Formats: sequence, C-alpha cells, structure tokens
Amino acid sequence: MRSSVLLAALLLAGSCLRSGFGGVTAADSGGAAARDAAPLCSWGPFGAPVPVTEVNSFDTDWVPSISSDGLTLYLGSARPPSLAEDIWVARRAEVTSPFDAPTLLATAGVNTAANERSPALSADGLEFYFDRTAVGLLVARRSSPLADFDAPTVLLGDGYGAAPSLDGLTLYYTTGTETSERLAIAKRPDRASPFVFQRLITELNSMAADGWPSPSSDGLELYFESHRTGTPRIWVARRMREDAAFDPPQLVNVTVLGGESDPAISADGSLLYFATRTASRQYEIYVTRRTCQ
Repeated sequence: MRSSVLLAALLLAGSCLRSGFGGVTAADSGGAAARDAAPLCSWGPFGAPVPVTEVNSFDTDWVPSISSDGLTLYLGSARPPSLAEDIWVARRAEVTSPFDAPTLLATAGVNTAANERSPALSADGLEFYFDRTAVGLLVARRSSPLADFDAPTVLLGDGYGAAPSLDGLTLYYTTGTETSERLAIAKRPDRASPFVFQRLITELNSMAADGWPSPSSDGLELYFESHRTGTPRIWVARRMREDAAFDPPQLVNVTVLGGESDPAISADGSLLYFATRTASRQYEIYVTRRTCQ
C-alpha cells in the first residue's frame, strides 16, 4: 500500500467551501457539528482512490463513516480483539494528518458478541446509529457532545446501513434481505419525535440489491451501493431540491479491483470514503477526492 502521506496530500488539495464553513469540536464526540458545507462551484470528477493505510488491517474493514469535521472515522472490522464484527474508531488532530490507529469503540452497549456494523454519527454528535445482526437499526443518544451516550435502543427492526441528514430529520437507510436490499427514507418532524417510514426510494431501487446510502450535506446528492451491474459498485443520484425525487443514478468511477461498497461522503462534499475488495477478497477502506471547477 502507498503511504498515508498520499492521503494528506489529497486533503491539502483545493477547497470550494463557503467562507463561513466551520464547526464546534468536542473532545469525545468525533468533532461532529452541523455546518454550512454547500459548494460555490461545480464539482469535478473524483480522482484516483488511495487506501487509508493507517486504518486498514489484515481482516475485513468496511462501512466507513466520517464525522462532520473530518477528524473521526468510524468503521466495521473483525480484527482482534473483536468479539465478532465490531465498530472501531480512528481519530486525528487535523484533517491534513493521517488517522491514529483504530481502537474499539468504547461506547457502552454498542459492541457485543453479535455483529455490529454501519456506524454513523449525527452532525451535532448527539445520536450514534449502527446496526446489529438479527436486531436491526439501533441508536444511542446523549444530551451533549461531552456527555456519555445512553444505552442504545432499537430504532427500526427492518433497517440497517443508515445515515441521517444534516438536520437529523431525515434518515436514509437500507431495508430488505441481503439479496433484495432497498433504499428507503424515514422522517420525523423534530428531534424529539420518532422516525416514521416515508417511502422506498423507488426511482433509485433496481431489480438488484441497492442500499448503504450516504447523503450530501445539502441533501441534493445520494451515494449508495448497488449490485445492478452484477458486482457491488458505487452510484450517485442528484436532484434540484430536497423535496424532489432523485434523477436517474450515475456510476461513480472509483474502481480499484472491482467490488466497491459502503460509500460515505464527507460533510464538505470533497472526499468519498468507501470499501473495496482486495486480491484476497477481504475489504479495506479507500478514499478519493474531487475539487470544484
């Protein structure tokens, strides 16, 4: 693998954010904070993907999720001393630095003897979503980014692979079985209310498995994994308004060896993290960057 210095070089490349872009960082929250991240120009194509060397292991590493300030990366991994497949977390002091070595997520009640996957921290750092085999989608909540999370509770028994919108009022998630995964949306009127299923995203779902969505901060792009071409690949769909249906999806050209999955778009829209198969058929995490034109 190439050195993580390449990742730092990617992060130092051009920016196209609003001048007021910023965030509130909490020491134990992954630095998640809501922010204005809309670009001022049109995005160019994603560049050549590079491995996030410092977080990958000899086991399968996948389902990455990046905090809104870019300082914390969550992932699923079966590396020792995991009890099964557990959620791990890697942190860094600056977005231009490589991540520290991942450690098992210490949040009480998250990692168990079952498989835990698909971590996602809300933009304000108050809700942590993940799924557990044979249980479904769970969420752990806390009152502030500096507080401990409460015990996780089941959110959707038929949901997994979820990601919340920037305001936390829309939840994009996967439903169905492994061979018939479907993209779905749940909504709630405010943060104190429960999510209610709204609809399957029929304009994006195909006859194959489609899931593991990741919305952009402005809600106008949705990245997801699809098997419609026979192997898992990453697709993106766009729309003009958040309340509109998505246009037909387009394939994202980030092929490594084939078998790309689990996309996670950064809050500023410039970085796309994903998992890809290796020559040994394991998965590891890669990242690619795009710039404004």
